[in-house]
Amino acid sequence: AAAVASRRRPGLLATCCSGVRMFFRGMMSILLMKDDAELKMNAPVQERRPFLRYSGRHVFTRMPSVPTSDIKAVRAAHGCTFNDAIMAALAGALRRYSLENLQDPALLSGGDAECKCFMLLGLPRPVDPRDASVSLANKILTPVCKLPIEEASPEGRLRKAVSMCNDLKSMSYIMGINFTTKLVTSVMPTGIMRKIASEAISKCTANVTNLPFPDVPVKLGGQELKEVQVAFVNTIPQISMLSY
Repeated sequence: AAAVASRRRPGLLATCCSGVRMFFRGMMSILLMKDDAELKMNAPVQERRPFLRYSGRHVFTRMPSVPTSDIKAVRAAHGCTFNDAIMAALAGALRRYSLENLQDPALLSGGDAECKCFMLLGLPRPVDPRDASVSLANKILTPVCKLPIEEASPEGRLRKAVSMCNDLKSMSYIMGINFTTKLVTSVMPTGIMRKIASEAISKCTANVTNLPFPDVPVKLGGQELKEVQVAFVNTIPQISMLSY
């Protein structure tokens, strides 16, 4: 048994090659991304070129709450993470909305249904007792994630969501994204940086963030906090999910 396990364990060369491959995948994931499909919930491609213009409109939609026990049940039944289950559910919600509310021909006919989002990913921040300000500044990356709305079955969407989220668990992949982000923000002229960022965000369907709050009641000023909402102005839909 030990010999079999040893043969199955990746060697040093294979591990290094995999790490390099994931690094370059992460590095190029934003620079080489293509436009999302012309789903009815998206602006036409012509309107996204060279980038979406901010219309000035503010629309806030409150999504119904979902018990965390339901999400934990999915996690336990399928051996996935809390975030895997949430992203699969989001893909299912967008698919259902496109089919039932929009009668989207791309999904009805099984055509191109490329649907991506930026996911806000918080990185560890330095903690300096002598300067608390460094800990209060967010350190965020925005990896690109494909939402499997073309998949008809919930199980299929969950499998694809798990595969997508596994990339975010690869240190090499995240290092590649971090490298590109630092290159764009630190080295390139401001005009080019804005152009790349504007064009990239215009190619995606949504911006997504999942914020874990405490799993016990929180009090502010002696009153129990009952609900939290997020307002985030963006040129594409901003989907913010909070677990509390």
